[in-house]
Amino acid sequence: GKTEEFCAPASFLIPAGFNGTWEAVTPARKFFVIYEKTV
Repeated sequence: GKTEEFCAPASFLIPAGFNGTWEAVTPARKFFVIYEKTV
């Protein structure tokens, strides 16, 4: 697998269908946005 590390104030996208684990080793503020492309 692949490991990625992010530090404040980083932001990142998780693609649809993501299958994996998420570990937050320090307190973190999370914002969620769901985007669906319409045709």
